[in-house]
Amino acid sequence: MTARRRPIIPALCVTLTIVLAGCAGAATSTPTGDAAPTGAAPSAGATAQDATTSDAPGASADGGTSADAGNTDPTCDLVTKDQVATAVGFPIARAIGGGGTCFFQNTDQSKYLSVQLFATVQAAGLYTQLEPNAEHVSGLGDDAFWLGTGGFLFVRKGDRAILFLDPDWVFTPDTDTTHRDALVTLAQSATAKL
Repeated sequence: MTARRRPIIPALCVTLTIVLAGCAGAATSTPTGDAAPTGAAPSAGATAQDATTSDAPGASADGGTSADAGNTDPTCDLVTKDQVATAVGFPIARAIGGGGTCFFQNTDQSKYLSVQLFATVQAAGLYTQLEPNAEHVSGLGDDAFWLGTGGFLFVRKGDRAILFLDPDWVFTPDTDTTHRDALVTLAQSATAKL
């Protein structure tokens, strides 16, 4: 195995960890109100609140909506559905989150972007270990890097960090900067809210 290929294995493990963590919450029942469709985006173990909750997030200042009604995970409020749709190139039908992770999902539930918020840099240790094999992104937060083989952008601001992952972008070639640039624009909006 060449030195250039070694980052692929940790990146795949990271991606698989996120997907499996999300799937652990997929069996969580949805309360009465707007029932989630079969195969809905995983909620990372959190149970959504009733859609009539008065403190549910709503429309954002830029006209897009953030989290769906009844979704109280603050990670879903870091960016709007419209901002995510612009970054990933497909419409976002719903945003559902729990446990510090928000899934912005298309009606084709295999198409999504996950946004994960870490309260401490230590909690993001699995990702920070991959930084030496990644491409540094200057001018974003206090530290940021893109790992095309993992399909994610990691941003640290102060003691907090955010991870943006699109599973369709795993194994993005280093020469393809389109996906990286789209996530950098999205991350600029998110880090402004930290």
